[in-house]
Amino acid sequence: MDNRSYAEPLLALGVIGLAVTCFTASSALKPASANHEAVSGAFQVAAVSRPPSPSPPNASTVVPAPIATAADQAQADASREAVCQAEFDKVVEEKPVVFQKDRWDLDAGAKAAVSKLAAVGKACSAFKIEIQAYTDNQGKRLNNTRLSANRADAVKEYLVELGLSPSLLTAVGFGPDRPVASNRTAKGRARNRRIAFRVTRVESE
Repeated sequence: MDNRSYAEPLLALGVIGLAVTCFTASSALKPASANHEAVSGAFQVAAVSRPPSPSPPNASTVVPAPIATAADQAQADASREAVCQAEFDKVVEEKPVVFQKDRWDLDAGAKAAVSKLAAVGKACSAFKIEIQAYTDNQGKRLNNTRLSANRADAVKEYLVELGLSPSLLTAVGFGPDRPVASNRTAKGRARNRRIAFRVTRVESE
């Protein structure tokens, strides 16, 4: 056998080896390429999934809070004053402070009534409260005026005991004036021996 006969098989083996080497190298490079594509895709998904940043507030859409004027404050005070007065009138109507004839001390029933009024007074502590006491028309007018003043003072003292500020309370006795019922009957005279309340605003200094 000559040299050409040996060379041809060797050449064929070389070609086959080269082909195997190229195939192996190509297969080794494919996973890296796939990993690169997967990582690149993950970054793309993360970029797409990120929520958009909030837009800064538009200055033109911000509405400034209204500034309260002196008239607005006066109107609000008048409204609260009316509410407090109505609440006092309601409690007095439901449970009046009643005195026995010629007496100004508070019995158990009168104290219970004043206690309910104290709760209203605490809720309306921004206002002054005038305690008005009245009598029936029996007896001398001067005596009735003094009696009503004593009754107003008695109510004031008990309200202070219950926690109201004495600086916001005023006691006034009107005697037999301003009756709410007829003095011809015992029932009417009992109604006239009463306590009323007047709510007023505190004057600013």
